[in-house]
Amino acid sequence: MGLNYNVSNSVLLKFITCVCFLLFCRGAVCQNKLQDAVYNIVRNEDFRFGSLSICIIDLEKDSIVASYQPYTSLVPASTVKLLTTYAALSILGPNFRFKTELQYGGEFLDSTLNGCIFIKGWGDPTLGSARFPRVDNIHSLMKQFSKAIKKECVFKINGYVVGDGTYFEQLSIPNTWQYDDIGNYYGSGVHGLNFHDNEFSLFFKQTPAMWERPSIERVYPEMSDVHFENRVTSGPPKSGDNSNIFGEPLGKTRYVQGTIPAGNGRFTIRGSISNPPLTCAESLVRAFTNEKCSVSGGAIDYNTYLKTVGTPLTRHTFYTYSSPKLSDIILQTNHRSVNLYAETLLREMGKVKYEEGTTDAGVKALYEFWKDKGLTIQGLFLEDGSGLSPRNGISSWHFAKALSIARKDTANFITYFNSLPVAGKEGTVRKLLSNYKGTAEVRVKSGTMKRIKSYCGYVIDPNGKQFAFAFIANNYSCPGSEVRNQVENLLQVLLQQ
Repeated sequence: MGLNYNVSNSVLLKFITCVCFLLFCRGAVCQNKLQDAVYNIVRNEDFRFGSLSICIIDLEKDSIVASYQPYTSLVPASTVKLLTTYAALSILGPNFRFKTELQYGGEFLDSTLNGCIFIKGWGDPTLGSARFPRVDNIHSLMKQFSKAIKKECVFKINGYVVGDGTYFEQLSIPNTWQYDDIGNYYGSGVHGLNFHDNEFSLFFKQTPAMWERPSIERVYPEMSDVHFENRVTSGPPKSGDNSNIFGEPLGKTRYVQGTIPAGNGRFTIRGSISNPPLTCAESLVRAFTNEKCSVSGGAIDYNTYLKTVGTPLTRHTFYTYSSPKLSDIILQTNHRSVNLYAETLLREMGKVKYEEGTTDAGVKALYEFWKDKGLTIQGLFLEDGSGLSPRNGISSWHFAKALSIARKDTANFITYFNSLPVAGKEGTVRKLLSNYKGTAEVRVKSGTMKRIKSYCGYVIDPNGKQFAFAFIANNYSCPGSEVRNQVENLLQVLLQQ
């Protein structure tokens, strides 16, 4: 009996050893396939003279399962918004709302206000936005504002309508942004009083012949203080928008150059509003006068008001307008990659933490937040909240680790997770995995600048296993679509494990 007992145990021990070895081998093979897929990208000739940082983390084990130079910091572009939006969600809360106030200063005489109406901004980046289905457009918003003024029995303003954007500092853009970005819609700065996403649309009448100059028909919203230097010519039909708009914040001139397609219709490009507080005030003056009311002085911004009036008037708030909830703003920020929203959130965090509505204070708050969450900030170089600065430097490990940290947040993770676009269906990643028909869920934020491409997000495979991944490529030698294809191939391998 003793001999049989020992033999049985020996057989059992060998059996268990074999099973464990086979399971280990199976795991190793799967992991090797994923790592091989990473190396296939690395060996691609298109990345020979470029830089790559790739990191995939198993979220259950919180460990790296495949990588290439995961600790190398590269320029990531818009995936920086992943760090900004989660921090804002945690610091401000998902139900936080910005506000905008109508205030009056002066004395009433019958239906006349001898003084000024102030539009006091508190940083709302969505005021008059066209991006939100439930946000009032310019026409509806100004009608509400006019109605609120008339409700105070004011039908004549013997003074000014003043756009007050002093909640944030006057320097509206990070000092590391490039000049050829800031005149375009995606390079609009942040003001205490933002308006219509701080962007305008420029409508051209196309010419049928190439290399002729199409004329500017109109601009929306109207900006009385801006002059347009039109240097645009007509390119080949269907050639798309190859124009660029140059001009600094608060500047009086916008230079428009490049090409738009030749044709017989109209073509629209978008730029950054030079002075959003003034443009907002002008819109209210137009709406108020359309109601058969009057404003003797017209519209001015707050700096001009101080120079014109001198001693500030005592102000009283009589109407408050609220933004959508922060959770909705973050969804738009990550789905549509709106730089203005990300930069506003950054400044608001600086305001909350340090009482300074500046980029520097916001970046300081961002560093502090992630350090407190356990993220190593060595090798993390942040210059803004949106990723438009070419001086940002972040590794794929930083992104993957940050996503892993966010996943552990039971209070905010679902909101954050849902703010990321579904690959193949939504936002800036509609073309990534567009042919995938499986049951996995892939939520991804992308980033794109010239010779820069990044993808970061979550993968939940068909078996429910969860991963965080990050991919950053700089200075590659192929079209951006080919970089996307390489990332797609990597994700396909990850989904098949």
